[in-house]
Amino acid sequence: MNYWLLRNDQRFGPYLIEDLRRMVAERNAFEFDWVWQEGTSSWVRLIETAEWRKAPPPHPSPRGVRIKQAKPGIARLVDTVKDYFVPDRARLTKARELEKLSNNLWAESVNLVSNAYQTHLGGDSEEALDIFISAAKMQIEANKLSNDAIKIYNELEGPTEY
Repeated sequence: MNYWLLRNDQRFGPYLIEDLRRMVAERNAFEFDWVWQEGTSSWVRLIETAEWRKAPPPHPSPRGVRIKQAKPGIARLVDTVKDYFVPDRARLTKARELEKLSNNLWAESVNLVSNAYQTHLGGDSEEALDIFISAAKMQIEANKLSNDAIKIYNELEGPTEY
């Protein structure tokens, strides 16, 4: 089954689930990234797909986490052509902005979790807990933004239209 990955307002793919597992293991993609699967009508988080839940890859240690950006390749050209047919550009732009904010919050929360881990190793468990709670709050806000974005995408007649 083929999947398309949505990262920073760009769509990439098609990928097989094995490709996505490798990308997550290499930190080129994340379990909370949006994907669209052939035969479905909406975008979902990678972690929510049936194939992913069968056997997700092991989580690497939070120490030394680095965020990498996927390379756009031909996806930018395809998006440009597809954007021409989107009837409501303002709403699509809003959804993309929400998605970008969500991705940025998630990335920052990953950094905070890493900082909390390092702080805990340094012996300051109380400070580590405060940092971890801040990261959790960021993730909650990121989820809210993502949910708002996906609602807009779905209202725009689903991912196959753009």
